[in-house]
Amino acid sequence: MQIIKKANELTEIINELKKEGKKIGLVPTMGALHRGHKSLIDAARKDCDIVVVSIFVNPIQFGENEDFDKYPRNFEKDKLVCKEAGCDIIFNPEPQEMYADYKKEASLKENLKIKEEFYTIKVPTKYTNKLCGKSRPDHFNGVCTIVLKLFNIIKPNVAYFGQKDIQQLIIIKNMVKSLNINTKIQGCPIVREESGLALSSRNSYLTESQKEKASTIFKVLSNIELMFNEGFTNKNEIFEQSKKLLHKDIEIEYLEVCDINTLDYSEKILHNSFVAIAAKIDNIRLIDNVVLS
Repeated sequence: MQIIKKANELTEIINELKKEGKKIGLVPTMGALHRGHKSLIDAARKDCDIVVVSIFVNPIQFGENEDFDKYPRNFEKDKLVCKEAGCDIIFNPEPQEMYADYKKEASLKENLKIKEEFYTIKVPTKYTNKLCGKSRPDHFNGVCTIVLKLFNIIKPNVAYFGQKDIQQLIIIKNMVKSLNINTKIQGCPIVREESGLALSSRNSYLTESQKEKASTIFKVLSNIELMFNEGFTNKNEIFEQSKKLLHKDIEIEYLEVCDINTLDYSEKILHNSFVAIAAKIDNIRLIDNVVLS
């Protein structure tokens, strides 16, 4: 397993592998890898000849008051996860490698100014003015900028993203289509703890007691899916019944039903839609969703 820090070095390696006819799979991550990430690597390993995992905590997708500085980082553990899963290459650049004007010793607030002088992706408002985009207004611009940079550096045949971040997955699929990027986007199922809590790097912030309370988020979604399968379609009726299952210490930021392709809100729960939730426990923000096929 190779560990590459420089973009041009990785591009040269990938170009040679592609000359040999190798199919390249990319799993973009911000590290703090868990079983959910491993499932993405496993999917890439099954489909592709070469698996690249990027590990990069992307500063420009964080807001000034978000958790960039305390975001969990454990590269030694991440290396073990990658090696055990059969990863071929880890791309682990420094911020200065991805953003030339990034200042290592400066604050995030100061470094976010690079967006004013740096070419970035502007995601259409119709995808960002809802769900997580309402509370994180510049988040998806930062996500799409780093993903496009990774695609340009690695030129993967397939890139693998988890369904837990479903708004991100849909936005990236639409970016690839809109910009004629020759990479297939493969969404992969949510991986959960036994309690139903969706695996997330931010789960490391939670105590065992908080995890137990947070597991009721999935109970809400499961009940919504159950009622839908029993023939209920009225959103308000289903949501009111289901929210009774949420622990009293959990504060809902949003609970919405959206079209699986367009992200448009719906007043009815229908096939080819998904129900998404964002909630906080003691100011720790968690997201989850269920797709209704």
